[in-house]
Amino acid sequence: MKDIFRWPVLWWLRFWAKLALKKNRPFIVGVTGSAGKSSAVDAIAPVLKLKFKNLKIAEKANSESGIPADILGLHFTDYSFFDWFRICISAPLSFFLYPSSFDCYLVEMGVDEPTPPKNMGYLLTIIKPDMAVILNALPVHAEQFGKQLNLKNQNDIVKAIAREKGEIITANPNLRFAIINADDENLFSLKPISKARIVTFGKSPTADVKISSVVPSLSQTKVTLVFKNREYQILLKHLALPEFYGYTISAAFATGICLDQDPKMIAEKISSGFKMSPGRGQIFSGIKQTTIIDSSYNASGETMAGSLKMLQQIGDNKTKIAVLGDMRELGSQAKIEHEKVAEIAVKIADKIILIGPLMKEYSLPIVKRSKLPVEWFATAGEAANYLLEGSHPSNNHNQDAILQGNEIILVKGSQNTIFLEIVVEALLKNKSDVVNLCRRGKFWDKKRRPYQ
Repeated sequence: MKDIFRWPVLWWLRFWAKLALKKNRPFIVGVTGSAGKSSAVDAIAPVLKLKFKNLKIAEKANSESGIPADILGLHFTDYSFFDWFRICISAPLSFFLYPSSFDCYLVEMGVDEPTPPKNMGYLLTIIKPDMAVILNALPVHAEQFGKQLNLKNQNDIVKAIAREKGEIITANPNLRFAIINADDENLFSLKPISKARIVTFGKSPTADVKISSVVPSLSQTKVTLVFKNREYQILLKHLALPEFYGYTISAAFATGICLDQDPKMIAEKISSGFKMSPGRGQIFSGIKQTTIIDSSYNASGETMAGSLKMLQQIGDNKTKIAVLGDMRELGSQAKIEHEKVAEIAVKIADKIILIGPLMKEYSLPIVKRSKLPVEWFATAGEAANYLLEGSHPSNNHNQDAILQGNEIILVKGSQNTIFLEIVVEALLKNKSDVVNLCRRGKFWDKKRRPYQ
């Protein structure tokens, strides 16, 4: 959308969304952080249902335009001019003609830049959460922060990211509960502007909800938490999740504690009600008796490292193949983060497939020096063909079959021009499972087409 129209349109959507919130007056739970927000929302939702009868969960909406539209029950399809026009025309109609009633609103609050409208300050002009969950501050969207604030040092960039995301706590007068990562020093020092109750989570001995262990397998992931010296186990079936998901689950557990729910019931609700969004650790049966761990939705340095370490934990004696795509929006930190991932991957995987220009520039040289089998591809489609047929764009003939059978395949990368769900789809044993992959629909089909 052109800048000349952007602010009037955003003002219009915000105006009607705020009227809708005044009409419903819901308890608002805002979730922010550099990584894991969507998964945290998925885990928090069943906990909130213990207290609230009419929970509204923001549907694919975490931005300056998506949040106000979602409050009104509207959703963008392709962000074309006509799509924006449709949303603007529908906003007042939705408010007057289709009244909705919800007593709690659970929303992911994404921060991409330090300046409005893509910062926390602007989002707080739309909604001011009663409960804020802040997961982490990592060098994600570091490019925008570094460029706009003229920062190059990673620590300085992460601190700036923490300050901006932290405004959900430090600049929010409506705040009643603050749920904070006790292991992130940039977040732990945040002080609420109001007299909010603070509940912390993490591995730290001082955390209110302590992560005791996260044990993944090819059938489930078991998370053990400690609260007031008592252990609570949470079983997440059909998910292979890295250790950092302990933060996701402990944050969700902490929301229940803030709402004075029974800890045993909280654990049971997360175990039975947690439905992970696609592309975040789902386990699929692949061709030739392979097992696919689908983490294709997105990636950062920390989540990539965690996923690789999990592959080592659950790989047993199987051949481990890591299909890794670029990690985007890292700015000056791209070289460092991609090199770190490569150094971890060569210690864990038996074969590595890299996709994207950043992986080629920064990760491929390190993997080659290790003498580990490695191939690089420009697109996910080329990588999929290689795994299926042994064909490589640089060769005129097919190689021997790459998949021998019974391998375990981790697929992880960023979404922007990478779209590793293409690889997952190609390797599925049951093609009906395609509906369970990330980024479905005509909009994403069109976006993916050049990379297939």
